[in-house]
Amino acid sequence: MEKFRAKWGKRYPKVVKWWEQKLEELLGFMAFPRRDTKHDVTANSIKKLFKELKRYLKVSKVLQGEKRAEKVLYAILWELNERYMSRKLKGFEAMTE
Repeated sequence: MEKFRAKWGKRYPKVVKWWEQKLEELLGFMAFPRRDTKHDVTANSIKKLFKELKRYLKVSKVLQGEKRAEKVLYAILWELNERYMSRKLKGFEAMTE
């Protein structure tokens, strides 16, 4: 934290102060065993979601109007949500103990 403060403290004092106050909360995920933290990373999930959306939309080719596009996206997201919600996370039971 000292290096962080030295590097960024003058330029972003409010951010550094906030980090110092919230450091324990920000790094709380590190208390979990390593095998469990992989489920906390969302970047790959978001990339996968956009890839799935592109795949579905490529098939439909033409979306007639904004309302139709919203309905199609809603249906796609509903289906993907159902699929992802039924998956079990490995080691989830150990995290809840």
